[in-house]
Amino acid sequence: MMALNFTSSHRNHVTGGPCPSKATIKGKTVVITGANTGIGKETARELAKRGGRIIMGCRDMEKCETAAREIRGKTLNPHVYACQLDLASVKSIREFAERIKQDKERVDVLINNAGVMRSPAGKTEDGFDMQFGVNHLGHFLLTNLLLDKLKESAPSRVINLASLAHIVGKIDFEDLNWERKKFDTKQAYCQSKLANVLFTRELAKRLQGKSTGCTGITVNAVHPGVVATELGRHTGLHQSQFSSSVLSPFFSMLVKSPELGAQPSVYLAVSEEMEGVSGRYYDVMTEKEPAPQALDEEAARRLWEVSSRLVGLEEEGQSGKSNPTTETSEHKEEYPSQNMAEPQRKGELLPEDVGTDDCLTSYTHIYSPDLLKDQVAFITGGGSGIGFRIAEILMRHGCDTVIASRNLDKLKEASKKLSAASGRRCLPFCLDVRKPESIAAAVDETLKELGRIDILINNAAGNFLCPATSLSFNAFKTVMEIDTMGTFNTSKVVYEKWFQDHGGNIVNISATLGYRGQALQVHAGSAKAANDAMTKHLAVEWGPSGVRVNTVAPGGPRGEAAGAFQSIPLQRAGNKTEMAHCTLFLASPASSFVTGAILVADGGAWLTSANDVSMLLGIASSKSAKL
Repeated sequence: MMALNFTSSHRNHVTGGPCPSKATIKGKTVVITGANTGIGKETARELAKRGGRIIMGCRDMEKCETAAREIRGKTLNPHVYACQLDLASVKSIREFAERIKQDKERVDVLINNAGVMRSPAGKTEDGFDMQFGVNHLGHFLLTNLLLDKLKESAPSRVINLASLAHIVGKIDFEDLNWERKKFDTKQAYCQSKLANVLFTRELAKRLQGKSTGCTGITVNAVHPGVVATELGRHTGLHQSQFSSSVLSPFFSMLVKSPELGAQPSVYLAVSEEMEGVSGRYYDVMTEKEPAPQALDEEAARRLWEVSSRLVGLEEEGQSGKSNPTTETSEHKEEYPSQNMAEPQRKGELLPEDVGTDDCLTSYTHIYSPDLLKDQVAFITGGGSGIGFRIAEILMRHGCDTVIASRNLDKLKEASKKLSAASGRRCLPFCLDVRKPESIAAAVDETLKELGRIDILINNAAGNFLCPATSLSFNAFKTVMEIDTMGTFNTSKVVYEKWFQDHGGNIVNISATLGYRGQALQVHAGSAKAANDAMTKHLAVEWGPSGVRVNTVAPGGPRGEAAGAFQSIPLQRAGNKTEMAHCTLFLASPASSFVTGAILVADGGAWLTSANDVSMLLGIASSKSAKL
């Protein structure tokens, strides 16, 4: 067989070399779809190296978190984040866009990189052909939903990864989703790539049109070259002995690595030469004229209108906004609480909550979404209950978190939910607050992964109802060890390893149990009273090191019988979101001159409500065995 003698210059001519621009993008935010592997991952790595804040939108969160962690390690850029995005789901796209709009103050570059190639016949969640739905409709919708954010951040750029395959593509407006004719995976792919180029040109036209004025957003399409990525897993290349042994040497000279494949995207994202350039098609880093069918302005206009209807966007001129039939948190007028035992009283606007350990379906920020921007919180007992909601609310205000407890499986499940809802990092670490060495290991890992700790939330606790006469010595000791010793152990470890030299905030989650005698709670009441005292002592000792120590004390009646809340000034139960908001206040700069304080959050219950000893003791009347 004839030998091939390709020099490096030949290879670069075929596959393209590195991006010639040395521009940095410090302070800019880049959103990249499909960034956990291949071109997307290498694009994220290169732009992170150039100082950008990178949002990686991916379907597989486990792979995305792994890729983000790797990029942070290699580039030493901590601002690389994994966020849930499934381009085969209109619902997921809308949720992703909403998180970006709420939590990020700007979007400077949007790189529509994700795609599927030559996949078998299949439909998206909304019934679209998989390749047309993911490659075109998904990015069409995402881009429109982020247009307002891109305008606010102008000059900004949109980059659509197209393909040379568009030259044989044809838009079949009568059967876009292959419901009538026999499915052809190659033609389906080529149609989707032609749609990418048509969309690019039409969007550029609309962004620069007379009706909209110059928005400061540019949009361009790029063919990255032939790249060795997972995109070609359905093509059958190298799956036969012939292709592996005979064709492989040829392809090795023609196919570029993902690192080189990312350079065209990087070039369009950062190059000074691309400032103000819009509506163009690039073959690697050279501008080319696309195929004649990609220049068809009528087809581009028609594709836009059809795509808008398919994904539920409003009419032209409003397509950057959410579907009017989709309720958003900004326009909600009621916040039903699923934990309330009494009807909501007139005039109250209560934050939404859910009774399960799930994230809120909608959320309205009471502070700036960037209140805790790029801070790190370490939360014990953060996998469930109030701790879970505290983690969510802190993350929705720009904070990355570590949630820690003894149940790692539960923590992993919780961390996925929290990251998906907020777009921030949430690391699950297993620890036992009764064991300082266990805490030290988790804190060391946190500092290794996230580089800092700004906030410590001591939430781990154990409690149950039990009369003192039935309470074993060991049960009392266990509650004291978890609640009181655990709070001290965790605070001391974090102080010695980080807060002593850097300052920080500690918020202890206590209770009103110790404010007066209460039946069945001698163990928990004693532990919480000790924690309240600990808050004051640590605030005095650690204040000179820049450490603030405060407590949130939830409380209120346990019963839900009629009239149970009549003696409470606010005459209702609180919810977990309200407790989280109290914690947010104490953990944030909003309380910068507050330390040693105990914020009671019980609707005024401890001030006025009766201590019904007979009722409480009746709960335990049937308890005979010691705990």
